[in-house]
Amino acid sequence: IVDAIINGEVDMLINTTTMGSQMVKDSFSIRREALMNRKPLYTNISAAEAAVQAIRAIKTTELTVAPLQEYFPDLESVAAE
Repeated sequence: IVDAIINGEVDMLINTTTMGSQMVKDSFSIRREALMNRKPLYTNISAAEAAVQAIRAIKTTELTVAPLQEYFPDLESVAAE
């Protein structure tokens, strides 16, 4: 896996740890190489699922730009108090 990361064959990694000294050592190498090669790295299933949902949303939804006040209109009244 480390060689695939170095060779640019990997775009994103999901690497959860399992107990065992060799697995922990391998996991460290994979994570280090992912960071050194600026690859997104998710270390738990919840984060990986959130990333997949975000990728799907980007591919299927047109992105728009709006001020934060449109997303959180109630915050303006709280800030004024």
